[in-house]
Order: sequence, then C-alpha cells, then structure tokens
Amino acid sequence: MTRPIPERPFDLRAVDVFLGQPSAGGPGLPSVLEHRLGIDRRWTYRRYYLGVDDQEADRIACGLGVHPSVIWPDWFEEIINDHGLRDSAEQYRQRSTEAQRRWRDHIAAETRRLSGAL
Repeated sequence: MTRPIPERPFDLRAVDVFLGQPSAGGPGLPSVLEHRLGIDRRWTYRRYYLGVDDQEADRIACGLGVHPSVIWPDWFEEIINDHGLRDSAEQYRQRSTEAQRRWRDHIAAETRRLSGAL
C-alpha cells in the first residue's frame, strides 16, 4: 500500500530565483542549502520536484534571513487556504472594523461632551 503524497504548495525553484541562480535543478541550490542551512542534498533534490510544505518553506526562508513571503509571494494566500483560515480572517477583519467604528464614535462623543463643558 502506498502512502498518499502530502500536498506541498511551495515550489523550491523559487529559492533558485531568490538566490539569483538558474532554475535548472543543478548542483547550485543543493550545495547552497547544504552549506548555509545544513540541509542534505538528497532532500533538496527530492523536494526540488515535489515542492515543500509551509513549515519547510518557513525553515528555508528563515535560514536565508528573509520572511517566506519574500521568496513565495503567495505565502499568506497558501497558508490561509491550507489551514482553512479564510473565514476566520474575514471574521477578524469584520470585528476589527466594528471595534474601530465604536472607538471613533466614543472619541467623537467625548469630544462633544468636553467641548460643551468648556
């Protein structure tokens, strides 16, 4: 029985582009990741064609000193989709907007009250 291949939405070729190397899967990227991050070359060769998941992408980007969204511009979109956070993010935005509106109303009421007291 074969195990299902986990979804790996982040293409490791983006690291090649970020590092300014040709995206050919040659010896460049595996040696860079091995020397900079201590990642095994065989792992890099496998992931080059399979992709990496969000935790692996985060580890690689942080090891290179950048946020994953610098290497993978769709980082936040993929994370929201993968973890089912789209509804939560929209609900948070709505609550935040409502809280801002209530705060503005409170400040306006206080300003009116204080200006009437003078």
